[in-house]
Amino acid sequence: MSLKYKLIPLHERFEILNECCELLNTEWKKSYGIRSRSLNQSCDSLPCNLLMIHEEQGNTFLIGHSRLTEVIGEPTSIFLTSVIIQPSKRGQGLGKLLMSFTEQYALNMGYTTVCLSTENKLEFYIKCGYVESGPVEQCVGKQLQNKILQLKNGTRHSIQSNAHNSTNQLMEHNSINRTMEHNNSTVEPMEHTSNVSHNIPPPPKLKMLQIKTNENMKKFWMRKVLT
Repeated sequence: MSLKYKLIPLHERFEILNECCELLNTEWKKSYGIRSRSLNQSCDSLPCNLLMIHEEQGNTFLIGHSRLTEVIGEPTSIFLTSVIIQPSKRGQGLGKLLMSFTEQYALNMGYTTVCLSTENKLEFYIKCGYVESGPVEQCVGKQLQNKILQLKNGTRHSIQSNAHNSTNQLMEHNSINRTMEHNNSTVEPMEHTSNVSHNIPPPPKLKMLQIKTNENMKKFWMRKVLT
């Protein structure tokens, strides 16, 4: 069956982007603008969006999608997310095939462990060889990667700047206190009078917000060592 399908990076076939947006939105609703910006980040490194396709008589059919991103603090691990098969193609073993293709792609990139999280597909991933593990932090998109680099480079400057600002604020605070003490010593106390009515009713009590949560939904963190 695998001969009928193949895995390609989205950035090599951006003409399928709109169809990919539609597929992802069958499971996770987002606006076209947000979804397309995320998909446009796909590149040869990370993040990388992968498409499982079937080509027949010059036509390309999108079958499934997966996405690989960096795991912060684990250079040999990769995070797998957004795994989905076309609704009309489910129940045919294509989900496992997509996982196998994606894992091989990650292995070819030099990664030895695949991490993921799931709320309602625990049994599926167990059948694919994944085991429960501790949570990890994924690096989502190029903007976040750049932000982390900026934070690292700006830490020392921020500490020095905060210390300088704190010194200036303390000097200004002491100056204000000395001025207020001088003014208080030259101004005679005034008799306190109040024209405020004591018949103002108290404000109504605020209603407690009832936030509904799905207590049955639990996030499972899983990983698999690639061989």
